[in-house]
Amino acid sequence: MKRIIMLLTLGATMALMLALAGSASAAKPEVRTDQFEGTEFIADCGDFDVLTDFVLDIRELVFFDSAGNEDFARVHLTFHDFFYNSETGEGFAETNTGNNVIDLPSGAEVTSMGLSYHVTVPGEGVVLLQAGRLEFDEAGNVVFVAGPHQVLEEDFDKLCEALA
Repeated sequence: MKRIIMLLTLGATMALMLALAGSASAAKPEVRTDQFEGTEFIADCGDFDVLTDFVLDIRELVFFDSAGNEDFARVHLTFHDFFYNSETGEGFAETNTGNNVIDLPSGAEVTSMGLSYHVTVPGEGVVLLQAGRLEFDEAGNVVFVAGPHQVLEEDFDKLCEALA
């Protein structure tokens, strides 16, 4: 499910690029924050879809090169999600985090690391896990994977069962 990964990465990248439209004023790192809200399709479970209503908090630490140009950013994402069955509206809330490194001249994500999704349902246990490290090439393709990445592998069976 590249769309979810792209939401994590492209949404943050777009927010970062918009935030970076101003000029660099110092060679020391600069902290920037932003917030987005929305609804995202997660999975097709046959009789229903899994959707999430989310609030995304972004904290960016922007670094500059010796000439004062924006070089790269370390981005911390905090997702406050409500995952739910599109037919019944029933679901559960989770808070998940991720850390990304963005190459600012190109706008390309370099790495994504940490515990991006750890969706736990009482009585069911972990139903969606995205943790570890992903590395991307200049075109945004995943070139290295470490750890379990159910979102990347589009493994939503347990999530669908939990919301059925």
